[in-house]
Amino acid sequence: MFTGKRFRLSASTLGILSANGERIAVQILKDAVVEVTSEPRPDDQRMVDVVWEGKTLTMFAQDIRDRGEELKSKSATKSRRKNDFTVTG
Repeated sequence: MFTGKRFRLSASTLGILSANGERIAVQILKDAVVEVTSEPRPDDQRMVDVVWEGKTLTMFAQDIRDRGEELKSKSATKSRRKNDFTVTG
């Protein structure tokens, strides 16, 4: 379904970063590119793993469906912003 595909986000979207046993809410800003690395999880069909700027995050699959535009080329350029996320919470 999504695994291995890259998407450019049309709106800011929430992701979850796991670090040191904690989950941190991260806002991925509009125009960021994410690559899906897993299908929905067996224990939670709503969530998928993505790589964004070298970080592994978890996102809602529905957010990718609603806000993601699939990139056909593997050579898509990175976002023009230096920091495409903000930590919230």
